[in-house]
Amino acid sequence: MPRDRPDPRRGRLRAVPGPPLRDPGRDRYGPRHRGSPGRHEHHARGDRRARGRHGGSGHQPGHQPRRRHHRRAAQPRGGPRGRPGRRDPHGRPPRPDRPEDLSRRVESAATDTRQRLVDAALQAFAEHGVHNASLLEITRRAGQRNRGAVHYHFGSRAGMIAAVLEAYADEVGRRGVELLAAARERPDDDIASVIEALVRPLVEVSEMGWRGRCYVVVLGEVIQQDITPLGPAVQEAVARTGGYDLFALMRERLRPMAMDVDLEGERLAVFTDCIMHAIADRARAAELPPTGRTPLPTERFIANLVSMGTAMLTAPAPPVG
Repeated sequence: MPRDRPDPRRGRLRAVPGPPLRDPGRDRYGPRHRGSPGRHEHHARGDRRARGRHGGSGHQPGHQPRRRHHRRAAQPRGGPRGRPGRRDPHGRPPRPDRPEDLSRRVESAATDTRQRLVDAALQAFAEHGVHNASLLEITRRAGQRNRGAVHYHFGSRAGMIAAVLEAYADEVGRRGVELLAAARERPDDDIASVIEALVRPLVEVSEMGWRGRCYVVVLGEVIQQDITPLGPAVQEAVARTGGYDLFALMRERLRPMAMDVDLEGERLAVFTDCIMHAIADRARAAELPPTGRTPLPTERFIANLVSMGTAMLTAPAPPVG
C-alpha cells in the first residue's frame, strides 16, 4: 500500500510505494478500540503537520493568527454572591456596608422577633393563663420555627410574663398613681375612690385594641396570686402598675369590717376577677357584631363598675359555721 512522503519540489505530499502502515490501535487491541487512533486519523494528522511545515494551506507570511477571546470572569461588585451588584451611575464602586449598619439591621430583626413573641404570649396568656399556656404554641403563633426562641429572648416563662406585663405597666401605673393620690385625700371609709383608681386606668388601656384587652386579663390573673416564685422581674413589673400600693390601701379601708383573713382574701380575689373580666368583655364586645344589649358609655360604665365593686367588698359578712 502506498505511503505519503513529502515532495521537496512542490512542498506537497505525494504517494510512494512502500509497505502498509501499521495501525497501533488495531495491532494492540485487536479490532480498533474506541479510544485508539485509526489509520485515517494518523493520515489526517500527518497531512496537517506537513501542510504546516511546507507551506500548503498552513500559516502564510503576513497572516495574523486568530486571537482567542477569553471570557472574563464576573467580578463581585458588592451584591450578593453569584450576582453582580448595582452599578453606581457615575461608575464608582458601591460603598461597603459599615459595621454599625449591619448591627443596626440585626438589632431591628431581633426587636421585631421579640415583639411578635410578646404579642403571641399576650394572647396565649389571656386565653389559657400564664402557667398553662404552651411556650411551643406561643413560638408557633409568632411564626418562629426555633423552639428555643422564647429562652433566647426572655430566658424563661417568668421572663416572658415580665415582658408581657411591661407592655402597659407605665400607662397603668402613671394614671393609677394620680388617682391613688386623690383617694388618699378621701375619708378612711371611702373605698369607692380606691376602686376607681383600679378601674379607670384599666378601662382606658382596654380601649387600646386587642392588646390592651388581653393585658387587662393577664394583669388580673397575676395580681391575685403570690408572684414571689416568678422572680424579681415580674415583681418589678407589677410594682410599676401601682398594684401593690392600691391593694394595700384597699385592705386598710376594709379593716373596720373586721373580716377574717380567709374571707377578706376570698372577697378581694372574686372582686378582682369580676372587675378585670368585665372590663375585658366590654372591650371584646366592641370588636364583635352588635347584640341586643346596648353598651354603656365609658364614664357610666366606670361609675357602675365602681358601685358594684363597692357593694361586693362591703357586703355583710356571712355567719361562721
